[in-house]
Amino acid sequence: MGAELSRQLRRRRTLLGLGGLALVPVLLALAFALTTGDGDGGGGDPTGLFDLTRLSALNFTITCVAATAPFLLLSVIALFTGDPVSSEASWGSLRYLLTRPVSRTRLLGRKLVVGLGLSVAAGLVVVVSGLIAGTIAFGWGPVETPFGALAEGEAVVRILAILGYVLWNGAWVACLAFALSVVTDEPVGAVAGTIVLVIVVQILDNITALGDVRQWLPVHESAAWLGLLADPPRWGDLVRGMWLQIPWAALFLGFAWWRFLRRDVLSLRALRGPGASVDAQGVGDRVAEGFRAALRQVHAVPAEPVRGAVGSALPVGQDSVGVPTGRTRQRPVDL
Repeated sequence: MGAELSRQLRRRRTLLGLGGLALVPVLLALAFALTTGDGDGGGGDPTGLFDLTRLSALNFTITCVAATAPFLLLSVIALFTGDPVSSEASWGSLRYLLTRPVSRTRLLGRKLVVGLGLSVAAGLVVVVSGLIAGTIAFGWGPVETPFGALAEGEAVVRILAILGYVLWNGAWVACLAFALSVVTDEPVGAVAGTIVLVIVVQILDNITALGDVRQWLPVHESAAWLGLLADPPRWGDLVRGMWLQIPWAALFLGFAWWRFLRRDVLSLRALRGPGASVDAQGVGDRVAEGFRAALRQVHAVPAEPVRGAVGSALPVGQDSVGVPTGRTRQRPVDL
């Protein structure tokens, strides 16, 4: 587990993903600090949170979570969970990992846990960066929400609870990306496919003509975390949103395990797909195996004694079985 986590932390996509999320609150702080905020907020903020951003660092942190939760944070989660297995397959190293005395279930579980851990770290990066940037730009103070005021200590607890709900609400995205990572050996395909499906599901959730069907979509209660800003919290939609993730996550994870435990990941065709071109690693493996087979056949030929006069020489550069030696050998004495 430690080796897998260390390797993932050193990868460039991990550093870029976490660094990009850390940069978002900084850019938001500059934008809010350099503008007057005299407008009426327009129609893009139905929650009213953005109008309260400049009141304190805690208000600003809530705004950062609200700004990244619908898409950016989900995209980073898809990156961290949709890349591990497919990248190993694309590099050709997955077949070698499975030669170790580790079960496929354990290998898959390690990669899933590391991906989920990095997803949690991504959410914490947004909160920590928002608190730092907000404190510098707007100072520390209580939280003003559309539902009332919260003290500093209570507000910190509510922000952590909001982050937990947002991350749990992205569980279906993580499991979907992980399932696609098992199906394909192209990391870009797994991540991009997940992002496209997230956009499609969000669009479907906004089509009122679908009626009750929308209530079963995994994003239907994605904004229920606003109930945590009320005093007391509004738990109804929160609980339903948490339960809504379980069947979707179980479905995608079950498919991922079923697929991975049954596919022949050691064969080139299983990794690249029927009719696909052979990669350079596969060519090298087959050439090396052919060379080793040829050597085994050569050394399997019995060395028959050569009858002749003492001191008569074999042809220069060959032994009794025709293997090059680079020197002249004397015939054995016939007794």
